Amino acid sequence: MRKFLPRTVNNPKGFTLVELLVAISILAILSMIGVVGFTSVQKNARDAKRKADMDAMAAAMEANYITGTGYPTSVAGSWFAGSALPANPGPGGAAYNTNTPTTTGYVFCALLENKNGNSASSTSFSSISGGDYYCRVNSQ
Repeated sequence: MRKFLPRTVNNPKGFTLVELLVAISILAILSMIGVVGFTSVQKNARDAKRKADMDAMAAAMEANYITGTGYPTSVAGSWFAGSALPANPGPGGAAYNTNTPTTTGYVFCALLENKNGNSASSTSFSSISGGDYYCRVNSQ
């Protein structure tokens, strides 16, 4: 009588298809977690840049305030490094949409991606605990 032995694999050092699929699935899940986390970090970085730009523009206006005359009626690019106005770090890097400064005041606002600003609108600054915009208003 002939005994049937289980089949043996010719190359015991190789991987089975199931093992490869499991490894690829784990790598795909980990990479998706990384992409989602990286996207969040990018949004936070762009918002931090927007806030820093608004602070820099406000500081430049305050530095150029003249008692008796008031604020300059426009922000000059020469006030900043590279002689260029700060640009929105979003797609295209367009200039910020701000109100036209007057001799009596200014309001600079930037729309944030994470909605953790200090104003609900860019047209009228109101200091609230949160909102879609980060705004700076004249301090004189």
